[in-house]
Amino acid sequence: ARANTSYIINGEQMEQRAQFLTEMWQHSEEATALQRRINSPELTPIGATQFRRTSPPMLQLCYLLKRTWLNTSRKKLVLKLRIAQSIYFGVLIGLVYLNSQDRILEWRLHNFSGSMFFNCVAQFLMSSLGVVNVFAHERKVFLRERQGKYYGLPAYYAAKNIVEQPINIATAMVYSAISYWLSGLERTLAKFLVYMVSMVVVAFNGYSIGVLLGAMFRDITAIVTAVPILFLPIVLYGGLFVNDANTVVWMRWLQWLSPIKYGYTAMMKNQFVGYISVLSVGDKFIEKLRLNSLSITTNTLINIWLALSVCTLSYLVLMLLTMKTDGTLGRVSNRVQREKLLAAPDPRFTVLETASSPTPSSASPTPERGWRRHLHAFKDRPASHITTFAVLHEITAIAPLFGVYYALDYFEPKVPVPQAVLEEGNRYVNRLRQYVGWEALATDSPVLLHLATSYAVVKAAAPLRIAASLAMTPWVAQWCTVPVVRGIGKARAAVRRVKNK
Repeated sequence: ARANTSYIINGEQMEQRAQFLTEMWQHSEEATALQRRINSPELTPIGATQFRRTSPPMLQLCYLLKRTWLNTSRKKLVLKLRIAQSIYFGVLIGLVYLNSQDRILEWRLHNFSGSMFFNCVAQFLMSSLGVVNVFAHERKVFLRERQGKYYGLPAYYAAKNIVEQPINIATAMVYSAISYWLSGLERTLAKFLVYMVSMVVVAFNGYSIGVLLGAMFRDITAIVTAVPILFLPIVLYGGLFVNDANTVVWMRWLQWLSPIKYGYTAMMKNQFVGYISVLSVGDKFIEKLRLNSLSITTNTLINIWLALSVCTLSYLVLMLLTMKTDGTLGRVSNRVQREKLLAAPDPRFTVLETASSPTPSSASPTPERGWRRHLHAFKDRPASHITTFAVLHEITAIAPLFGVYYALDYFEPKVPVPQAVLEEGNRYVNRLRQYVGWEALATDSPVLLHLATSYAVVKAAAPLRIAASLAMTPWVAQWCTVPVVRGIGKARAAVRRVKNK
């Protein structure tokens, strides 16, 4: 009974103490301050200096190189299959045309021509399909990471080329080493090296086409459907089935877009140059060599230029793809997000005035860096930038034309054009010059040839001219076009005010 009584007394005392402490806490300064913070939370505003900048491009490239290499090395089965594929097709074509050098002359040339054409086609197809399959699986990851602004497109594109191109070149070299010696082609080191370089350049073109198809289409089914549409005209105008003499005029331009044609022509000239004195004038191989009058070096350089042009086009398609993704999946741009974060806070919050954290009214947004600030300038003044690019494009086309012409006229290099073609062109131009009253040119005058060569060189440098024009457009528009447009606008406004008076 005593224990129960003492327990009740102690319980009442504990309740009284708890009630007393609660009342004391409610009337204390700490409780008042805490209640004030709960009812009106304090907020430290976000300043423009607190935004994180993108990592440097070289750092992005290092991380992407490491990741791309790990992804490639982990897929050991795919890598082994690509090497085995090159070995298999090299042995196959070598066994089909085995010891062709021991056949009679007509059969020998026929076998050599067929083997080189099939090698170009096989190498182009293997390179394009290999990279298409890889990029199709990486497409979703690439778009998601680009939407999250993890890295820039130049770093991704450079890392992919640095890792994939050595594998592409190595497989082409393995294929060339097997197929060349088994087929019985000319057993000299110089001719073998020319053959290998031509195969590597064709593989480079196939890789570029594969990246372009992977960027244009969403899934592998659409890519496989589009491959024959692009591949069959390239094979048809590859130089074996159709030549310039028996082609419809408005379709002849297709043959100049076929990388197989340039690789096949370079191989033919490399192999058949020793047989020209043996064959008759009417032989079909001699006719092909005459129709494809460009030299081995010229064909190879044009093929490299064609591959670089397709690479540039694939990069632009990837850029458009990422811009479209940012516009559809990420509806809010970086500028809009920055403006929202730097805007005035909710009125329910109390803003703390600190020296390290400026208020939204005094915080100035960090200017955009890189190509984004030029993109915003283009959005503000699209007409000025488009006009500037058009003017720069024409200047970079006209100015080098005179320089190349005078360089050709001064050094007088040997341009590989038949004399009959040069004389026919001069006769045609002389008729036009006599019609306008000018003095006629000599039949062997190189003026027309130098003009045509200068025009071809300027057109061949179109990717470089476009890149230079794009690079110079923001600065020229900022310092030349925009001030001129503003000056014209002010002059028109002044004239209008004078007329109104």
